[in-house]
Amino acid sequence: MLHIERTRQHPEITRCFTFEICIFVDMTEPSQTMADFDTITNRLIGLYGDPSEEFGCKIHSSSTARNGPHGNDEAVDVLVETILSQNTTDKNSHIAFLNIKQRWPLWSQVIKCDEKDLADAIRIGGLAVIKAARIKKILNTLYEHTVEHDPKHAATEPTLHFLDDITSDSEVLARLQELPGVGPKTAACTALFGLGRKCFPVDTHIYRITVKMGLAKPGSRESVQTELEDLIPAHLKFPLHLLLIEHGRHVCTARQAMCGSCVLADLCATGRKTVSRRKAVKKEEKETGEPPAKKVHTDAEEVPVKAEPHVKTEAFD
Repeated sequence: MLHIERTRQHPEITRCFTFEICIFVDMTEPSQTMADFDTITNRLIGLYGDPSEEFGCKIHSSSTARNGPHGNDEAVDVLVETILSQNTTDKNSHIAFLNIKQRWPLWSQVIKCDEKDLADAIRIGGLAVIKAARIKKILNTLYEHTVEHDPKHAATEPTLHFLDDITSDSEVLARLQELPGVGPKTAACTALFGLGRKCFPVDTHIYRITVKMGLAKPGSRESVQTELEDLIPAHLKFPLHLLLIEHGRHVCTARQAMCGSCVLADLCATGRKTVSRRKAVKKEEKETGEPPAKKVHTDAEEVPVKAEPHVKTEAFD
């Protein structure tokens, strides 16, 4: 028979014992479970809609589906556009991508173009010289892999088809990160959106929200991505990635988190503390008829999330 009781001096500690065996369990913060990820996803779908319905048809799950116009591999489009998105806005990176496609419809043409011309075409996206050099190196490497993968056919375009036979998503991520200048986030974005793999890229919004919620431990963006890759069920990785980014742009923003109106507040370590603190302030005002003398900070000031450490590497995503 298992007996559970709260200790008198420390009610947050639950004492469980059966006969002479006694176990102490810290009940201060409930641990997140797989069920929580379902709950988080469903609540965000109720707020923003289901991204799987809107974008799911665009996720390519087979090599035949990934064949674009002229036999080009659309997964390469995803890879290049992800590189262009680094350290700039979505709008500017997309304009830079369209500039490339309008001037050089095929990636084989980009391989042969002058690097300075490529940099001029993508200048609106920032870091043009660095990105142009990276893109040309990556395309050349992909072309070499494509020829090695299918030597019987004269390859004309660089593709990612050499990854088709790899069943492990983690191995696909590792192979993508072997490409020059490709880091964990770029690899995960390419795998998720270009190859239909069950991966979970972590950007600045997802890092901020998951750390605040207590879903991941503070650290580098790469460490959080690795942790969440193992925790989040495969079927939720695509919708939850997009939903958390949307939530980070509109509710749990970098400038100020709106915990009071957040649908995830009760599931969030930060949200619970902030809402509880506000209730205490209101109760004190009601009882005394006066606002508390001590300054009440904003949500963002109350529970700051330490900025992810900057690690200088060859990849800059």
